[in-house]
Parts: sequence; C-alpha cells; structure tokens
Amino acid sequence: MAFSLGGFFAMTAERYLHLNQVSPNVMVAMGCNGRGVAMALVMGKVLADWASGTAPQPIPFHLMKKPAVMATVVWSWLRDALK
Repeated sequence: MAFSLGGFFAMTAERYLHLNQVSPNVMVAMGCNGRGVAMALVMGKVLADWASGTAPQPIPFHLMKKPAVMATVVWSWLRDALK
C-alpha cells in the first residue's frame, strides 16, 4: 500500500515560527517548519494569553541572535583550525 501527501508547503526564510497580528482582533502563528509540537505548544500559550488580554512579551536579547550565532560559528572554526 502506498501513501502520498499533496498540497502547498511553505517554510519561513529563517525557519522559525512567526507570530503576527494581522488586524486588531486577529493574531496568527505560522511556519512551524518541523518544530511543530514544541513550538505549537508555546505559541498556543502565547495566543491564549493574547486572547485573554495579556500582551505577548518580546524575547529578551532577540536582536543578538544573529551576532551570537555567527560568533559561535567563528569560534568553532577557530577551535577546529587550532587542532
């Protein structure tokens, strides 16, 4: 017996889930990208808080994500080069 899936599939460019307020009364979470179970649980809580009147809190130091990842990659390259 063979199975197949069909339809549209989309991933976000940076492969992270997005939480967007598309109008004053509508907020959506999209783009699970293989992290569906864990991220959907967290986003479900965020969406429930928002629906009950609690504003979503920004992720601390989120702006440092890219520089921190690049610093880690460069550090790994240097460590490998010194072996």
